[in-house]
Amino acid sequence: MDNKQLSRKTVIVDGKEIDKEIVHHCMNTVEQAVLDVVTHLVKNDAEKEDVINAAKTTAEAIVVGMSFTLSFFRQ
Repeated sequence: MDNKQLSRKTVIVDGKEIDKEIVHHCMNTVEQAVLDVVTHLVKNDAEKEDVINAAKTTAEAIVVGMSFTLSFFRQ
C-alpha cells in the first residue's frame, strides 16, 4: 500500500465508498465476535470442524447484518 492509499479517508467495500473508520470498526466487531464464539466452543470441548463452521457462520452473519445496516446510509 502506498502513501496515497494510506492517507485516504475512505475505502471501497462491495463497490461502495465508505468511511475508513466505519470499516475499521466493523472489522474489529467481526473479529471479536468470532473470537468469542471460538473461545466458548473450545472451552466446551467442541469438535474442530464445529468450531470452524461456527466461526464462519458468525462472521458471515455479522457481515450480512452490517451490510444491511450500511445500505440505509448509502441511499
